[in-house]
Amino acid sequence: MSFSQKYRFYKSPNVCGILPGTETEGEAILYMSHYDHFGIGKAINGDSIYNGAQDNASGTAALITLAYAYSSNPPKRSILFLATTGEESSMLGSEYYATHPIIPLENTIIGFNMDMMSFYGRQSGFILDPIEFTDAIDQIKKLGEELSSQLLPDFKGSGAFRTDAFPLYSRGVIVPSVHLDGEYLTLTKDDIEKTKQQIGDFYHLPNDEVYSTFRYDGVIQQMEIIYHIGRFYAEGDEKPKLLPKNPYNAPMRFYKLKHDKGIF
Repeated sequence: MSFSQKYRFYKSPNVCGILPGTETEGEAILYMSHYDHFGIGKAINGDSIYNGAQDNASGTAALITLAYAYSSNPPKRSILFLATTGEESSMLGSEYYATHPIIPLENTIIGFNMDMMSFYGRQSGFILDPIEFTDAIDQIKKLGEELSSQLLPDFKGSGAFRTDAFPLYSRGVIVPSVHLDGEYLTLTKDDIEKTKQQIGDFYHLPNDEVYSTFRYDGVIQQMEIIYHIGRFYAEGDEKPKLLPKNPYNAPMRFYKLKHDKGIF
């Protein structure tokens, strides 16, 4: 059996903006979101445009909104806003940034990855996946409680291995992804079921579009949480650390990083 194929090379940039810190420009809090999707692909029910509304126009819009929120009142440490390319092609953009950082990785205090925001309204709690492998849990619990949001354990297992956070985590930089969890506060179960039935299976499909049933107060809640946590670290001197036992030890060994050297 034989086959032929055509392929082409092209360039696609990461897009980055930085808000210099008022006192410590050389240290930064990172907010990141991938802006790529699949473009035009195989038609499904006559639709070949893969819009990527949730995955990940929503995260990209959140990134821009957070930049606007910080712009009027810069904190002590710098804030780095990174829109990555190529996430859907094995995290190419974040891998490139991890090897060509604008702020040295050892000076990247903490980051937050926004990938697929929540459109089901506000909830009682949130997950920072996988913050449980860091020494920051108690502090983040406290910061969440200040917003009446409870930090909840992630029983689904970490998804960070398949997001833009992985190339940074595997080099020792803490970049959790933010998700809402717990009791729904603004929608009933019937409302949520109606929305899910309307949307159907949308992941990496053309029907990842904007729907009239979307609620945006949950997206605002997500941004409030990571703004509040990010602002805390941006105004202080603390730097959270990965615990010695964490699932990133193997890739860190690959990159020849140790907890007593390099960026730890």
